[in-house]
Amino acid sequence: MDDRRRRLAVGVLVLSLLGLVLLVGPHADPDEADDPRRSSYLSGPQGARALYLTLRELGVPVERRLEPWRADAPEDGLVVLAPSRGPGPNEVESLLAWIREGGILLLATSPGTDPLNRELGLRIVSTAPDTLGPLERVRWEGVEASPEPHRWTDGVDAVPGFRYLFAENTPLPAEKAAEGKAEMRAEGIAEGDDREEPPATEVVLRGPGGQAALLTFPLGNGRVVAWSDAAPLQNSRLRAGPAALLFARMALEATEAGDDPGDPATLRFDEYHHGYRADGGLAVAIRDVALHTGMGRWLLQGAVAILALLLLAGHRLGAPLRRIDTRRRSPLEHVEAVAGAYRKAGARRTARDLLLAGMNRQLGRRSAAGGHSTPPGDPDQSAAARRLHDEWKRGEEADLAALSSAMDDFVREVRGWNPKR
Repeated sequence: MDDRRRRLAVGVLVLSLLGLVLLVGPHADPDEADDPRRSSYLSGPQGARALYLTLRELGVPVERRLEPWRADAPEDGLVVLAPSRGPGPNEVESLLAWIREGGILLLATSPGTDPLNRELGLRIVSTAPDTLGPLERVRWEGVEASPEPHRWTDGVDAVPGFRYLFAENTPLPAEKAAEGKAEMRAEGIAEGDDREEPPATEVVLRGPGGQAALLTFPLGNGRVVAWSDAAPLQNSRLRAGPAALLFARMALEATEAGDDPGDPATLRFDEYHHGYRADGGLAVAIRDVALHTGMGRWLLQGAVAILALLLLAGHRLGAPLRRIDTRRRSPLEHVEAVAGAYRKAGARRTARDLLLAGMNRQLGRRSAAGGHSTPPGDPDQSAAARRLHDEWKRGEEADLAALSSAMDDFVREVRGWNPKR
C-alpha cells in the first residue's frame, strides 16, 4: 500500500469515527419539530406530551419509566408508543411474562417494534396507495378508522390518521383467544364454571377495508390493547379526532383493574424505549447508535474494515521514533580497557596466555598443555609474525594492546584476508 492510499485510509477511518461522535454528540437548541420520537417528554408535532398531560388532568395516575421492563414489575399498565429503540429478545420475553401475570399493555405498533409484534402475532400493512411515489408516501396522512360497538366507543366518531392497519390474515384472534382460555383452564376453571372466561379478541376500530385499526385481546391473566399506528395519538393530531377520548377510557379501565378500587394502578410510559434512558452519557449514546441504527452500523463496520486494512498493510500510525545516535567504542578501545584492567590486577601473564589461546582457536591450532606455548609463524617470512614474536618475547612487560593487534594481523594474513578485494 503506497503512501497516498495509506493517507486516504487513515482519513476515511478518522471521518467514520468522527461521524459516530457527531451523530450522538451534544447539539445546541434541539428542534423538537423534527424529533420523530413518540415520547411524553416531547411537545413537538410527533411527540406524546399532550396525551400524557391529558391523562394526568383526567386524574389517571401516570409516570415515566426510564429503565427496561422486568418480568417482576408491578402489575400496572404500560404504554409503548412506536418505540424508537425496539426491545430486544430478552426484554420481549420479560414483557410477555409480565402481561401473563396480570399486566396491561397499551401498545401503538410500528414497523420497528419487532420482535414484539412477531411475538404478539401482530402484522401491519401500509394504507398508502401503491400509486404514490416515495415522497408522497412520506407525506401520506392516512385513513379514517370507524368505531365498532364497544364500551370504549360510545359517542366516538371516526378516528383519522391511520397510516398502518393490521393485516387481514393476522393470525392473532384465534391463537390469542385459545391461549387465554388455556391459561384459565390451567388455573382450574372448568367448563360450566360461574366465572367468566376472558373474551376473545375485540376489534374497537376498523379501517375502510374492514381491517382492524384498534383491538384488544387477553394474554394469560393480562391484556393487550394494540393500536396499528401511533400517529393518531401524537401531539399534532390529538385535537383532530377522538383518539384522546378512546385512549383515556382504556387507560382509566387499565388503572382501575386492580384488586383495590380505592388504590388505582399506575400507568407508566415506557420512555426507555421511546428514546430516554436513566444511564445516559456520550459513551452509552455512541454504543446505541453504533449497534442499533443503520447509519451507526454502517460507520462502525467501515471503521473496523479500514482499521483491519491498515493493520494488514503494516502501516505505522505516526512517525517512527528517531534512532539515538551514540558514539560507539572501537575494538581497540575495548582491548586497551581490558588490558588496563589486567595490568592493575597484576595478571599480565594470564592475559598473554588467554590472547594466545584465542588466536590458536581461530587458527584451529591446539594450545600446549599448561598454557605454555609460543606463537606460531616464522618471523623471517612474515612481517606480522615478526611483530607478534617481538612483542611476545617481552614477556610480562609486553603491551597487551599491541600484542592483540599483532595477533589479529597474523590471523588475517594466515587466512588470506585482503581488505582490498
